[in-house]
Amino acid sequence: MNAFKSLFRTVEYIWIESCEMECMVDTIGGNHTATFGTLVQPYLKETSCLRTICEGPNQYVIFSNLTFLNVDKCTRLISLFSRSLAQSLKKLKEPICLSKLETLEVKNCGKLEYIFPISVVRGLQRLERLKLRDLPRLKKVFGQNREGEVGDCEIESHHQTTCFPKLKTIELVNCGNLEYIFPISIARDLPQLESLELEDLPQLKQVFGHEEGGDDGDGNNSVLSKLRNLRLWNLPELVSFGGGNSSSVWPSLPLERLEVLNCPKVKLADVEANVPALQKLQNLQILSVDDWNATSFDLMQGLSNLEQLKIRNCGGIQEVIKLEGLLTIRGEQQVLLLPRLKIMFLMDLHQLRCIWKGPTKLINLNNLEYLIVEECKKLTHLFTPALAQSLQKLKFLEIERCDELEHIIVENVEEQVSSENHLQPLCFPKLKSVYVTCCNKLKYLFPMTIADSLSELKILMVIENSQLKEVFNHEGDAGVQKDVTLPQLELMGLKGLPSLVNFCPKNYQFILPKWRELRVESCKNRRTTFTRTPDRSVLINGEVAQIDEPTGTSTISPVLTICPANNDITWRTDVKDNPTGDY
Repeated sequence: MNAFKSLFRTVEYIWIESCEMECMVDTIGGNHTATFGTLVQPYLKETSCLRTICEGPNQYVIFSNLTFLNVDKCTRLISLFSRSLAQSLKKLKEPICLSKLETLEVKNCGKLEYIFPISVVRGLQRLERLKLRDLPRLKKVFGQNREGEVGDCEIESHHQTTCFPKLKTIELVNCGNLEYIFPISIARDLPQLESLELEDLPQLKQVFGHEEGGDDGDGNNSVLSKLRNLRLWNLPELVSFGGGNSSSVWPSLPLERLEVLNCPKVKLADVEANVPALQKLQNLQILSVDDWNATSFDLMQGLSNLEQLKIRNCGGIQEVIKLEGLLTIRGEQQVLLLPRLKIMFLMDLHQLRCIWKGPTKLINLNNLEYLIVEECKKLTHLFTPALAQSLQKLKFLEIERCDELEHIIVENVEEQVSSENHLQPLCFPKLKSVYVTCCNKLKYLFPMTIADSLSELKILMVIENSQLKEVFNHEGDAGVQKDVTLPQLELMGLKGLPSLVNFCPKNYQFILPKWRELRVESCKNRRTTFTRTPDRSVLINGEVAQIDEPTGTSTISPVLTICPANNDITWRTDVKDNPTGDY
């Protein structure tokens, strides 16, 4: 390295990879203050012998212009800067060390126990991004707590200037020894923090930890006042967000996105109790939270901006949205809930019995576009007629493995529906795709009353529903013959439906003018007939006009020759008929 000394006085960018050295610069026994004085961005990768970046005094001068630091796969690295740096910085009155550093990324360093000495904290006035990943021995982000060195409490007792006035993003992944990220007092020093993502931290108990003798904060509502994105994934020991007084943190969070995955000790009641903090929430993802029973009406009322709701593997949940008591609390004033909700995912909710409990007329689903419901074993229905009437923008519907599901739209339900709405037919004018799989108590998909509204339906897949008898159902008098056209339907599959008798009632004929692929398999009791007409349309349950040659008049005769009633069908518009193939 000595041969490059003159170069290192002016270099701004340097990449060091697979070099056998214990430190980049050693200032012990000599004056090297000019070395790397202009360095802006160093990248260190796979330097297996590296123990520290710089050894000796005056390191703060050497790296005074650093803006970006990336360290990757330095397996013997113990600390970024040596203990002598901490001792020399304690004597300084002004925070000058790393004062221009904006981005710090450290990953895959198996022996690293801490990132910076405590005395560096005051100098990180420009730090915007902190990313730490795959650091199995990391105990603290700041501080060593070795003999003769200071710990986190010094931040609290000598707290003068804001430590991180520009820090916007914190991302920590797979750091096995971390019990907390910062002391709770540091929360006040993150005025610009917008995104906090924590993942695979098995020992993490608190995001902002409490140190004995430290200050837990003053309850100031400006704490984390700009936090928009909070992601908590796979934190099995996480109990709370803050230290002894966690309520000083939660109410100030203006979140737009919240994700909680596999955090079994997190109490969402603490979140629900602080509705004002959630009024700007747009994307709520609550995944694998075992002790959550139901979203209260108060929380839903606070989520007027909510656009995405994803709930997965919440063991005890029996209803998603609890509306009971709303009228009692609000009197005659009715506020429609979830007016902006576009996407809803409900997965692996084995105790879920209903999505909505209470007066469903208070739910507004006018903007719901995507609904996916999977593995909700005890769910009996999705919508009441009143809710179904509001689904004017629903585009995608997927239902899978809901063992007790009997109705997609339940009938004969007791609910108050205005006379105006009561006269409106059920319709899904924007629905494009429907997938219904392995719902073995479902007798039919939809009532015939919605068939005429399916003008944009392109995909209809109904697979492995053992008790399904009809796709479209109509109870009562058969009535007059009626044609129903699905003008955009391109792909339809009916497979593994042993109880299927009819696609639709006998007096209805479905016409598919734009079909591209049609498959009917393992429907042994099917009576409905299918035919292709000369104009390349498909008729379901239909009859075609045939010309009587001698008279030149048209006659109507049943089509029984194109496809026998219980035969499998594989038709495609672009290839010859193929009796085999998978969906």
